[in-house]
Amino acid sequence: MPTTNINTAILEVWYYRSWGAMHILLGILFSIIFVMGALILDNLTHLAYLLLSFGIIYMGFVRMRKPYLICADKKISVTGPFGNTSYEYVWEDEKDLIIKGNRLYLKNKKLKFNYWFTNQNQYQNMIRFYKKSASLSDELQD
Repeated sequence: MPTTNINTAILEVWYYRSWGAMHILLGILFSIIFVMGALILDNLTHLAYLLLSFGIIYMGFVRMRKPYLICADKKISVTGPFGNTSYEYVWEDEKDLIIKGNRLYLKNKKLKFNYWFTNQNQYQNMIRFYKKSASLSDELQD
């Protein structure tokens, strides 16, 4: 579940749940196809392809169980498809992080994550967090 800790200022942005569910369903569908194909072709070596479908299912579980982005005051960690940290962005000066629309740039380089993978309400909370806007009403006053 998403967490905001005021003392350490950590904000979690989770994947949009349907991405994880889609991966799990596709993995199950591919598993069924691979098993049926191996049985129909009477060649059990085709069952090796089940490893690929299990990988897709695992990716789905990771997306359902781990946050996509973990944000602190001057740090963003991006979770990779298999649960490891794929990117970690750290900056010293607040002016190094620039927000243009729904995209974040660090020293004029776009951060490598897709906002459309995320729960949009949590992503907008993250944008407000880095804009130092406490609430939606604060943003309307700008």
